[in-house]
Order: sequence, then C-alpha cells, then structure tokens
Amino acid sequence: MSRASERCNVTRKRRFRDHFEAIKALHRLQERSTRDTVPQRVYECDACEGWHLTSQKVWGETQQGPTQR
Repeated sequence: MSRASERCNVTRKRRFRDHFEAIKALHRLQERSTRDTVPQRVYECDACEGWHLTSQKVWGETQQGPTQR
C-alpha cells in the first residue's frame, strides 16, 4: 500500500485494511502513547471500507457529550 492510500479520502484518518490490523494498532497505542487523548476503539468506515481508530468511547460521543438525535 502506498503512503497516499494509507489515509481515507473522506476522514483523512489512517486506514487499516482489516479489523485485526486496527485492533493491533489500538492496543499498541494504548500501551505506549504519552498523549492525553488516546484511541479507545476501532470502527469500520463506510467511505473507504477500511478501519479507523477513534478516541470516542461510544458512537456519537463528542467532547461536549453525546450527540442528540
């Protein structure tokens, strides 16, 4: 995979080819990151059909709290 295709064209987030690769990256970052905000889970992207990491604990959550529907 070339450098250019490692990111989703819509979200600009790093694209992982499958759930397993995303989970491996998630665990690695959770163990080693010194940042205040670290990824909490993975999700499948409808736009690129890959997998991304997110720091949101649940779907629809923002820094202000859950989104209203």
